[in-house]
Amino acid sequence: MNAFSKQKKWALIIAGLGLLAAMLAIASVLLKVPGISSFAPVIAAPGLLIGIIGASAWGAISMHEVLVLEKNVNQPVGAIAVDESRAPAPVGAYPHARRVGDFLFLSGVGPREPGTNAIPGNVLDGDGRLLSYDIEAQCRSVFANVRAILESSGARFEQLLDVTVYLTDMERDFPTYNRLYAEYFSTAQPCRTTLGITALPTPIAIELKCVAWLGGTHS
Repeated sequence: MNAFSKQKKWALIIAGLGLLAAMLAIASVLLKVPGISSFAPVIAAPGLLIGIIGASAWGAISMHEVLVLEKNVNQPVGAIAVDESRAPAPVGAYPHARRVGDFLFLSGVGPREPGTNAIPGNVLDGDGRLLSYDIEAQCRSVFANVRAILESSGARFEQLLDVTVYLTDMERDFPTYNRLYAEYFSTAQPCRTTLGITALPTPIAIELKCVAWLGGTHS
């Protein structure tokens, strides 16, 4: 339950109690209940006032909630470019990350090394064709790149909410990747989806797509 929901809940409780007290007082007068009807007007007026205040508060909180949501939705998105000494340059016309409200969306992150764009563990022939690769080296590099982009965007690894992982050889590489993922994400526990695909841009074997939350704490 968010802060607005809690505030609206208490406003409804206050309004309900106030109106209930006013209704019982009025009913006691109409029914001429002995011992109560004489001072019922003293209860009815404040109860009715409290009920109106509670209902008005609920309306005001609801309106504020709508305005805040609209502000977040309409907030200009902020593209975030990361220094190439910390993370590899994008291979297309897109930023490393983009912030919308309290959410941070990372573009697909590969294992290329910052500065050089070399792919760790790749072995190429004389014509530049891939002969073999080291999935462990690529995993460690891509996890480091994700961390660098998060930190450059003002976020921490532990603020990741969702991670989608793409592997070009699921059968061969999943065991190694899964072991290393547990090592790097021992404290961060985002949701995770792992997909096997046929190819990625440039000769890389793994890529991550991440979403982080930059607001308050989450569990």
